[in-house]
Amino acid sequence: MTVDLAAERAAQFEHVWRRVLETFYTAGYHGADWNALKPVYQKHLPGIGDGYGFAELLSEMLGELNVSHSGARYNRTMENADETASLGAFYDPAFAGRASRSSRSSPAVRSTGPGSTSSPGRSSRPSTASLSPPTGTSSATSTARRGRTSCSR
Repeated sequence: MTVDLAAERAAQFEHVWRRVLETFYTAGYHGADWNALKPVYQKHLPGIGDGYGFAELLSEMLGELNVSHSGARYNRTMENADETASLGAFYDPAFAGRASRSSRSSPAVRSTGPGSTSSPGRSSRPSTASLSPPTGTSSATSTARRGRTSCSR
């Protein structure tokens, strides 16, 4: 499919301009002549080279209304952007224990060297034994030492 970016931007420009014309909350457009502003900004459409420039053009036009929180912004999309967000671990949804358990790890993160502790079924949280307060202290004291506070009324 081929996209005509110039035609798409012209349609988007028309849509934004018309929505303001039809729905702006005050008839006077804060003193701006909205009909006269359309050709002033529309003539710059052929020179727009990317989404960022188009968003800037719309923001400038909407800025003529002197309304806070109005404008346009550009958010580029990246092909395969979600690939970098992969944890590299696959968790076992059937595990009913207190911690989560990985069923396997991706080959990219699996360690196979000597002393490796990565294996299917290994808990991803520390054991509860390491969370116990030191001998002779209360749980509240131990929690305060770790920098957390808790209050009960």
